[in-house]
Amino acid sequence: MNSLQRLGEWTRQRSDDQWTDSSVVIETVSNPGWIVKVELKGAGLENREFEEIEEGVGATPQDRWFCCYIEQGVWKGAGDETQLERIIETFLDWAEPNRQ
Repeated sequence: MNSLQRLGEWTRQRSDDQWTDSSVVIETVSNPGWIVKVELKGAGLENREFEEIEEGVGATPQDRWFCCYIEQGVWKGAGDETQLERIIETFLDWAEPNRQ
C-alpha cells in the first residue's frame, strides 16, 4: 500500500460521527513544494509528543528541504516538490506507530 492509500485508509477509519470536525489538507506552496495539515482534535493524537524535524529550511529554492511539527493542535509537514510522500509517511508512522 502506498502512502496516499495509507492516508486514505487512515482517514476513512476516522470518518465517523465523532471525527467530523477534523480534516487532512494537502496544498502546494510557491517555492515550489507541499504542505500537509492534519487536525489532531478527535483523532486521539492531540496529546501525543512529536519531535520537530527540520532539514534544509531556509536554503535556496533549488535545495531540498523538509520539516514537520505540531502547531496549535495541527500536525504540519512541508517540503520541496520531491517530499510529498515522505511528509505523508512521516505523519502516518507517527500516527500509527504499531503499524510499522
